[in-house]
Parts: sequence; C-alpha cells; structure tokens
Amino acid sequence: MARKQFFMPKGDSDLLPWLHNFSSKLPAYASKYLIKNEEVTRVQQGAAFLTYWINTANRVKSVSKQITEYKNEVRDGLNVGGAESMAPAGITFSPPVNPGPGVLPFILSITARIKAQAGYTESDGKNMGLEGIEKITDMANLTPEFKIELQAGHPNIVWVKGIADAVKIMVMRNYNPLKAVQAEEFKLLTLDTQPDYLDKFPLPPFGKSACWAYILIYVIGDEEVGQWSDPKFVMVAGTP
Repeated sequence: MARKQFFMPKGDSDLLPWLHNFSSKLPAYASKYLIKNEEVTRVQQGAAFLTYWINTANRVKSVSKQITEYKNEVRDGLNVGGAESMAPAGITFSPPVNPGPGVLPFILSITARIKAQAGYTESDGKNMGLEGIEKITDMANLTPEFKIELQAGHPNIVWVKGIADAVKIMVMRNYNPLKAVQAEEFKLLTLDTQPDYLDKFPLPPFGKSACWAYILIYVIGDEEVGQWSDPKFVMVAGTP
C-alpha cells in the first residue's frame, strides 16, 4: 500500500530547510495563487523568526551542557591530566522581526489555499515543498508497535495507529516468559480503534501478583493485516 506523507516535516532539524525553500520560492507563485504581498511578507518574516528561535534553542542547549560541565569542574576539580576550561560565554539575543505567534498555522493556511486552487499543479507543489513523499508500506509484514504502562495498577496498552483502522488485542493472564506460546493460546481482549487502551480487568487479590501478556495485530476494514506482534508482558499486583 502506498500513501503520501504530510509534506511539512515535524522535527525542527528537517523543518528548517523546508521553511527556507517555501519562503524563498513563494514570491514567484504569489500572483498565480492569489497570495497577497503582505501575506508573502508575513510568511517570510515568520520563517526567519522561527528559524532564529530554533537555532537559538539549539545553541542554548549546547551552552547549558558546557555550563554544567564547567560547574562540575568548579565543584569537583579537574580530571587527571585535564586542562582547566574557560567559563562559557553568555548568549545575546537579536531576533529578526516578530510577526506574532502561530507561524506554522499561518503558513499552513497559505499552503492550503494554494493547493485548493483550480490551477494548482503537482510540479509547482513539488518545487515549493507541498507534495509529500510517497511511502510504500509492506502490508505483509506490518506489525503493531506498542508498550505497556501501568496506570493505578492496570496495564495501559500504548500503541501506534499508523495506517490501520484498529488493532486487535489478545491477552494471556497467566503468562510464563520462559515458555514458548502460540497466538492461539491468547484470548481476545478487545478491538481498539483509538490508542491507547486501558485494561480494566480486575487485579489479583491484595498480596498476590500475576504476569499478564499481550499480543496485537492491525486491522484494516474487517481484515487482519500483517503479523502478530511478539508478546509483551507486565507484572500486576493487588492493591489494598
């Protein structure tokens, strides 16, 4: 199965080149896609302002690490054979024009208008970075990713939905991690359509414990797809 990923990157490091590309190329398409001059200006100011603060945040993290290392040196002394460090220099802030909060929502409103135009072409979109990369999913080997967290003693199944409509969750209440088991030995717990799932099955009596294990498989439409996950287990105990 092939699907396109969302065109705007999520992580800051990948977002920076996208912002530069879109803000620098937008003026050439503004007239064609009915984007006003003041909107182009706001996009460019927003891209520059957000870029500045992303880079500044990275610099602050780096300086913070240096300060911690220097503080430790002041407190504990030098490592054997080490040379004394210079105290970290301070950071001065000189941001560009502030266009106001909500840089990305505003830019997304502009991209939505562009893509909604009757004259929109895929080549224009690719040049501005508005076409996501097509990702092919190996349906035969699609396997749910999940983890288990305890909430008030009950297992919470934290799973990733991805392209699936739901996930089928099977459970074994007397799991032995040293013994090999088959999927058929698990019992149906639920068909969950939205992450996450809290297993509210009664806990063992106070002073007792049990090992509960779970396996998951994705469901699209009415059909199971891909592979069953490996079992993951958690120890649960009764509470007063």
